[in-house]
Amino acid sequence: MQMIWGPRYDGNLDYVTCWFYKAARYLRDVRNTEFAFVTTNSICQGIQVSYLFQPLKVWGWNIRFAHTTFAWDAQSTDMAHVHVVVVGFVKKKQAKKSLYSYKDLSGDPQISHPDNINGYLASAQDVFVEKRSQKLGTLSPMLSLANFGSMPRDGGHLIIDSRDEYEEAMADPIAAKYVRPFRGSRELINGIDRWCLWLQDATPADRTKSPILRNRVQQVKEMREHSSAASTREMASTAWLFAQRAQPTTRYVAIPGVFSADREYATCDWFDPDVISSNANFTCADPDGFAFAIIESSMFITWQKAIGGRLKSDCRFSNTVVWNNLPLPAVSEELRGKVIAAGKVVLDARANYPESSLAELYNLAGMPVDLRKAHQELDKVVDRAFGAAKPCRTNDERVKILFNNYEQMTK
Repeated sequence: MQMIWGPRYDGNLDYVTCWFYKAARYLRDVRNTEFAFVTTNSICQGIQVSYLFQPLKVWGWNIRFAHTTFAWDAQSTDMAHVHVVVVGFVKKKQAKKSLYSYKDLSGDPQISHPDNINGYLASAQDVFVEKRSQKLGTLSPMLSLANFGSMPRDGGHLIIDSRDEYEEAMADPIAAKYVRPFRGSRELINGIDRWCLWLQDATPADRTKSPILRNRVQQVKEMREHSSAASTREMASTAWLFAQRAQPTTRYVAIPGVFSADREYATCDWFDPDVISSNANFTCADPDGFAFAIIESSMFITWQKAIGGRLKSDCRFSNTVVWNNLPLPAVSEELRGKVIAAGKVVLDARANYPESSLAELYNLAGMPVDLRKAHQELDKVVDRAFGAAKPCRTNDERVKILFNNYEQMTK
């Protein structure tokens, strides 16, 4: 990789990108020539896009045609199906462009002929989204930073997995004071009950007097002492604490690190601070619900699917690439209030189905009518917040607004 890419390579490029580099350089002096590859879809997602497509653009190459992600039968002995894209480049700038988009990864594509196809295989202008440690638009930050949730690294001893264990802990008056709901991405999306012992404020006396706390903390201590990782062994002296603690002190949005792309909206939730989020989620402080409303909009999921990474075809959320680069301009207090109010209507609609998980509520085949209507009304005000003159009819319209905003906000 370093032999091909030289100083451009820093570990963020797939091996297949070497073939693009070699083809582009091999054909650099040939006019009106073309090349294309079937390739892993990750080259068109996340941080890889700027690393690969920006130098190709500088060298005069434009995407002439592309197939967005589809399932390819590799015809290998184990009959593996992989998720791939096809990207074809041409030196001729005015060549007619064709974009083949797959709603069904195993189905036939829909063909369009946009004016431009960018490195994210979107029909929009060429932009290159890079990692950002702070929010885009620092002059008027509208959203808080998102961070990983808290990591137990406890061998499971601070986690309460079953109803029986929960009832046992709650029967202990000391331990019961420290039992908290615990949500990772699996629990959040699928409505699974799980709890933890959050002992950050537990006194030494409580940790000693409670048999449950005493035994579980001892098990954590032993697990950490025998770890092969020096950093884990050091944490044995504070065995009652999660290894990494990043719990918000106010209401917050919990964002799964990975969630299905087969839904129209992100499966996120708005929690009180006493609901402990694991490191399988990201958390964003959100006392008034503004961030929740934004992330539950079509604008956000369009941005996520356009520039975010994937795990196979599932969405992989990134705070530095997806969230910090979300091109939300400053909005007035009046419009902000309307966004918050529309987000609360989505929460109210969810509350009408207390027995249903987010996975069930957001199933494409069975999304409740009132929940869908709430999201549609939310989309109208969020579209305005992102600068749309009128509500967008399609996500393709949103893609163009998002990339245009990003281009303007990064000049």
